[in-house]
Amino acid sequence: MSTGQKVALVTAGHKSLGFEIAKGLLEASFHVVISARSPEAGQAAVEQLKAFGSASAVVLDLTQADTIAAAVQAIKDQFGRLDVLVNNAANPVPPGEKPGQTHLPSQLTHEELQFIFNSNFFGLIAVTNACLPLMRASPGGATIVNCSSSRGSLTAPIHLAGKPYAPYSCSKAAVNMATQHYAKEFRDAGEHILINTVCPAYVTLTPDKPPGYVVGHPSEGAAIAIKMALLDPLDGSAPSGTFSDKSGPVSW
Repeated sequence: MSTGQKVALVTAGHKSLGFEIAKGLLEASFHVVISARSPEAGQAAVEQLKAFGSASAVVLDLTQADTIAAAVQAIKDQFGRLDVLVNNAANPVPPGEKPGQTHLPSQLTHEELQFIFNSNFFGLIAVTNACLPLMRASPGGATIVNCSSSRGSLTAPIHLAGKPYAPYSCSKAAVNMATQHYAKEFRDAGEHILINTVCPAYVTLTPDKPPGYVVGHPSEGAAIAIKMALLDPLDGSAPSGTFSDKSGPVSW
């Protein structure tokens, strides 16, 4: 079934930052599909999101290829296309640890690093590539927003401020680089697909932050993701391959 309403997928849209991004897209009259790792969590969020517009949920685990394939197939079966993809889902720390703990590169195990990259980078690439056929089917073009972090910047001082999160920072630096490569591929192919990276900054889900940074509500972090998601892919002047936060460009 296909409808005239634009369709967006927000990964991990059932909570915190993803939930606020989903709300913003609903208010922009999208049908929003949120993903969660459990059907119960996804459906509970949908019941709340329905107050803002038309929403549904799919089960998707970034580390499980079969769930990615099933989620994309469900969107294809119902809508036939995808207009916006927001890659929001990520893991900030290795399993069994709480945010705020120090993660020095010299102390990382292969398993810890692989866990972070499987979700934050490899999973993001897998979801993006699985969604591309549906995005190419969008008559008005499509936009992709990758939620990254200034901790993934190689030049901004924030990546060395506060407690070190080596695996998280490295995974987000990889996301930033992938964004630029996708943007070049789409431009070279003449495709109307925009892809940009955003830094939502420090919100209430983040217990540790560098000195001088103010923790805000997730809705504040969601604003830049919503702004980039709503860019017009048919506008030749619309940015693609950029990295920004609420204040403007973030250094790579």
